[in-house]
Amino acid sequence: MLKCRGTTMLSNLSYSIARFLRHRRGNYGMMAALLTVPLLIAVTVPIDTVRALGVRTVVQQASDAAALAAATSGLATAAERSSLADSVFQANLDSAKTDLNISSAKLVESSSSGGSSPDTYTYSVVATVGDGATILPIGTLFDANIDSVVKTGNQQIDIALVLDNSGSMGWDDNTSTTRMTELKNAATTFVDQFAGNSSIKIALVPFDSQVRVNLTAPAVDNVYDTIDCTNIDDSTESGRLEKALCEANQTTTTTTRTITTQPDFEMDCSLLTNVSSYETQWCNAGKLGFGLPLEQQGRWVVSSDARTRAECVKWGGNWWSGYYCKRYSYSTYYVIDSRVYISTKENDRYRIYRYSGTCESESSYNSGDRTPCGAVHYYDAMIFDQPEPAPVTQTVTDTSTAYDNGPLNGKDITSDTYTPDADLIFVADGVTTYEGCYVDRAMPYDITGYVTPIDGQDTAYRPAQCAEDSLSYVTGLSDQHATIKNKINAMTPSGWTNITIGVAWGMETLSANAPLSGARAAGTSRKIIVLMTDGENTQNYWKNVNVWNGRQWVVDQPTRDWINARTSAACNTAKANGVEIYTVNLVDGDSSLLSGCADNPDQAVNAIRGGLEKAFKDIATQIKRTYLAS
Repeated sequence: MLKCRGTTMLSNLSYSIARFLRHRRGNYGMMAALLTVPLLIAVTVPIDTVRALGVRTVVQQASDAAALAAATSGLATAAERSSLADSVFQANLDSAKTDLNISSAKLVESSSSGGSSPDTYTYSVVATVGDGATILPIGTLFDANIDSVVKTGNQQIDIALVLDNSGSMGWDDNTSTTRMTELKNAATTFVDQFAGNSSIKIALVPFDSQVRVNLTAPAVDNVYDTIDCTNIDDSTESGRLEKALCEANQTTTTTTRTITTQPDFEMDCSLLTNVSSYETQWCNAGKLGFGLPLEQQGRWVVSSDARTRAECVKWGGNWWSGYYCKRYSYSTYYVIDSRVYISTKENDRYRIYRYSGTCESESSYNSGDRTPCGAVHYYDAMIFDQPEPAPVTQTVTDTSTAYDNGPLNGKDITSDTYTPDADLIFVADGVTTYEGCYVDRAMPYDITGYVTPIDGQDTAYRPAQCAEDSLSYVTGLSDQHATIKNKINAMTPSGWTNITIGVAWGMETLSANAPLSGARAAGTSRKIIVLMTDGENTQNYWKNVNVWNGRQWVVDQPTRDWINARTSAACNTAKANGVEIYTVNLVDGDSSLLSGCADNPDQAVNAIRGGLEKAFKDIATQIKRTYLAS
């Protein structure tokens, strides 16, 4: 029986299974369930891979920050630097809220020279991505092992300090020191930031409209007296300028040309509106706040009124006397009416805004005294609005007698004259002693320092009489920093401004080509120009921006634009040759020109008086920056 029963049970089970397999109504749900797992894996694994890579990126950034923090901390001990690196690493992870399994994270320091002072900082992380960072529990399949390496120091750096020595550097701007004095302090402080580091070489390029270089004295003829102007190739811009200059020296000519000038702003006090008579008087007197075009703030008393204070006291001794008001004490105080006037330039218009306020004082003030009131003044009205004068286009006449523009003919090199440096081309006449000054090379070589000069060709340097005998000599690259500081302290301001020649000779100092020495071969060191000027271009070999209009000297803006274009071209040449450029604009420079000259806006600094030392220190800090090697 038992055997028969078992056979029956087995037969029933086989029948049931066969029946299940033949059944069709539930197959869709079964198949969907079976396919869910591979579909889920196919969709989520790519997403989880991206998430894991994101975690790895966070770890990379955190370890980079940790290594950089240690390298730049200045902390004295390895333990302190390690603690700082760990805290920076953890802070970056905490802010990113990253799920991470860290096996180890530590700072390792080493010295490439084998010395005791580290110059390589490696922050090593061994970790895996946490399962919480992924949809599927597969995070630990992804590693996040990172080595962030930071190297400091031991960089070979060649730096050319290209410094404006023009006459405006002698101005004091109503301060206790001249711009030149401030520059000397700032530039020597800059050099001090690299003291004792022989891997840093520094050159000095003082410039005005020329540069002065201690090279072999040239022997040249008077190019204008002997040359046949018809032989000059005028197919290029440089040739056209040279030919015109040659012809101007050999003929008496009268020419006219059109110039565009920007008239000086003259304040018209009749344009004041909603003002009192005393405000009109203050404007006519040019009091502070009314001295446009200067942007100023003036604070003045309008009036002060004396008032008496009465107090109520008990009068009489009887109960019916009550309280009466009487002059208990005679005390005078003053209510001061004051105004603040802010003059400014907005959208090519000059405006004055008035702010009003009152305060109390124990002293009487007269109208027009400086107000004793505090800073609480409230906007009242705009009382002045005058447009900037429009540019003026006019025709001027130039008369040139033969050889008037020739070398040293009719030009007193000790006076301030408004002529191009072409007038100073050196003539070896056996009488005049050459003193080392050079002007722009022929175009296009005026914008480069990477073409070796060849006498008798357009690449040759052009010797000139020094427009100013006080201009300091160019000093080639040297690791003798004390010598560079002495040369800086010997600089003297004078002359016009030619930024182009400064940049060109900055390149000359950084080039391993002749004539200067000290530069390292290209690719073996960083090449840097630090360019500082306090003003705009005024003169080069070909042109001067100043034009006599029959009454006064005025600036011809198109001429300045032309000279500026040569400066921009020189900066572009330097950058194309791997030179990093930092610029410093002190007070009156063309910030747009200098910003375009620099590698990026962060490397273009605008400095006010008193801020030059900080500007140079900040640049030194950027130059000494550490860099990631991983």
